[in-house]
Amino acid sequence: MRFSFSNNRRAFVEDVVFNISSQEGKIRSLSFALPNKVWGDILKYESWSEYSRMAIIQFIEIYKTAYALKRLDYIESIFSDNALIVVGRIVKKTTTENRFSAEKVKLTQYSKEQYIRQLSTVFKSNEYVNLKFTDISVKKAGVGGEIYGIQLKQDYFSTGYGDTGYLFLMVDLNKVEEPVIHIRTWQLEKDPDFGLYDITHF
Repeated sequence: MRFSFSNNRRAFVEDVVFNISSQEGKIRSLSFALPNKVWGDILKYESWSEYSRMAIIQFIEIYKTAYALKRLDYIESIFSDNALIVVGRIVKKTTTENRFSAEKVKLTQYSKEQYIRQLSTVFKSNEYVNLKFTDISVKKAGVGGEIYGIQLKQDYFSTGYGDTGYLFLMVDLNKVEEPVIHIRTWQLEKDPDFGLYDITHF
């Protein structure tokens, strides 16, 4: 499907996934698909059950779709009440003396309530928000059942802002229909000392 916007020349093309009930044969939901390579990178974890691998794929696709459709109610429902949430943003600092601008990263830690409030402002002030995911890596927690640390390279696009960085999500998928995100962090690039955040850091 192709998505275009009345006040912007930008357009996005997304493959759409239909989730169909096996009993009734009816469409239960739809979501925007992940790239084939990301699917393949998740399916290669053959030591995990097919159920687990498909649960991870479904979660990421629905997560991506929720931001594109500005489903604030759903996003609020999947974050734990005491989730650790770190949001990053590239800001440009201009020096008038030398007349050049330099980029720096501003990281902000939010409570769930603060994050949802900030996200509401983002959704209201932007005609679109679009996420593209590549370069996925997944680790399973040693305890707790279906708990995963998911690293993704994220391209973020909105009407007034865009960046590319690395998203980390620690998510409980023990109830696949009720995922719970406990940690959400973002970093612009790999740290020279430890690389990217993963489940071993928490």
